Amino acid sequence: MIAQQFIAEVIGKPWVNRATGPESYDCWGLVIKSFELVDNITLPTVAGYLESRTPTHIAAKDEITQPWWIDSDGSDGDVAWYYDHKDRFVHVGRVFCGGVLHCSGLSGVGAVKWERKQNVSKMFSKTEYKKYANY
Repeated sequence: MIAQQFIAEVIGKPWVNRATGPESYDCWGLVIKSFELVDNITLPTVAGYLESRTPTHIAAKDEITQPWWIDSDGSDGDVAWYYDHKDRFVHVGRVFCGGVLHCSGLSGVGAVKWERKQNVSKMFSKTEYKKYANY
């Protein structure tokens, strides 16, 4: 599947904590599924993430430091990692077609959307781009 097809299929799908599709997603679940369907890659993930009851941003923060992520420049296919004003990881999305595909929500309200990179970055204090090292 190409990125544009994946974007078209997931836009507007609702945000649900720990969801990995196909009917709903959270931010990390969307990234996991995008690698699976667009790149034919099953990402290694930190054990227990999907089963954890802690907030997504807390459960996924260990993922950032894993050796399978290396710094990048924000090119298509990269992953955008977002941080709040206290330098805490709070959100993630995938760079596609010059923008970011991401899914955010609070209290069960939210959906998958594609937005310009600059617009998403304005919502956060810091953005890092990383790519999958084995890609």
